[in-house]
Amino acid sequence: TRNHHETAPDDSLGLGTTLDEITEAMPCAQRPAIGSSREKERAMNEDRIRQILIGESAAIRAVRSLVVRIAPTRLPILIQGPTGAGKELVARALHICSGRKGAMVALNIAALADSLFESALFGHVRGAFSGALANAPGFLAEAHQGTLFMDEVGALPLHGQAKLLRALDNGVFRPVGGSADRRSDFRLIAATNEPLADMAMKRRFRADLAYRLQGFTISVPSLAERRDD
Repeated sequence: TRNHHETAPDDSLGLGTTLDEITEAMPCAQRPAIGSSREKERAMNEDRIRQILIGESAAIRAVRSLVVRIAPTRLPILIQGPTGAGKELVARALHICSGRKGAMVALNIAALADSLFESALFGHVRGAFSGALANAPGFLAEAHQGTLFMDEVGALPLHGQAKLLRALDNGVFRPVGGSADRRSDFRLIAATNEPLADMAMKRRFRADLAYRLQGFTISVPSLAERRDD
């Protein structure tokens, strides 16, 4: 039986795909370097990650190993774990080791009012609503060629989930009040402390979006499980 931490539900690869199969299916330009260059790059990434994900417990070493292996892929990643476990640190480690040129942009969904979500994520044009005194690019545009980290993704309002799904599928979005689509090349990393599958069964989250967000899932152990650290 495969470890559930090392499978990735992806439409093009099939359910239960291993990390080695993911790498084999990637276009050549996206594959990690081979031979000594690959080993050198992996060693450098391991050193970077140790400075971010500190600890030597078996649990945290397993997380670091997964980060090194999946960071170079383009798969969306869902990070699951209790509050305070360090999910944003895992996201930062993934971004640093991804090789993406842009910045990591972090958005805490739970901190946003439902009415402000679309403007924050997709941006808006001047005059789109009361108080929109200037154009604003939005987090998707700011994450171009980088990483968009959406913390507390389970708090995403239902009316915005379809638009996020579209952006995740093809990188296309439209600013609030805008008349033309825009495009962003971003890698999405989402975090939650409640399994999205459970939320989908309760109709609090779109099942199709939950599936797309889980290109790969990392479960971050609680501090109680890392007493050796």
